Amino acid sequence: MLSLGMLQSYERQAKVLKRFNPFRLKTCPLRLEVNVYTGCAFQCIYCYARAYIRDFEKPRCKSNFEENLKKDVKKAVEIGLNKLPVSTSNSCDPLQPLEDKYGHTLFTIKLLTENDFPIIITKNPSKLLESKYLEAMDSKRTLIEVTAINMKSEFLSRIHLLQWRGLPQRKNWSKSVLTSPFE
Repeated sequence: MLSLGMLQSYERQAKVLKRFNPFRLKTCPLRLEVNVYTGCAFQCIYCYARAYIRDFEKPRCKSNFEENLKKDVKKAVEIGLNKLPVSTSNSCDPLQPLEDKYGHTLFTIKLLTENDFPIIITKNPSKLLESKYLEAMDSKRTLIEVTAINMKSEFLSRIHLLQWRGLPQRKNWSKSVLTSPFE
């Protein structure tokens, strides 16, 4: 059974796999997050992260990311945190151009899946349709979300057709479209 002391001890040691509760709310359900990169190449108009990340428009890798993630995952599994969902990259897009060179998101998906963590991916899913990503994800433990910045039905239907058509129908993928108030 996970105690508050164990969780607090883990939080003090964790480097990249951290508790997600940005506003320190008591009502926020317990979950973890891993921001695979720092900053973002896409500059989405609705993104809140640029307000608190220095040089946000200059995306970069985190030093020793894979090594630190392995250590954090090992500690998290030891105390039973692998039952908690992990959000990938709430503060950047995990599938931005850096991913083509470094593959940290693919590494993260594989490591979290191997250790039975539920995963939430909330960004552009088009890269997730590549076979190496599809093979790494467990459809029963992975939720894919996209943000729609326009509520017009033709826009939403286009997202549905373009983004979801490549997900294998034989797998029971969880998908959702988040909406933003921008039109």
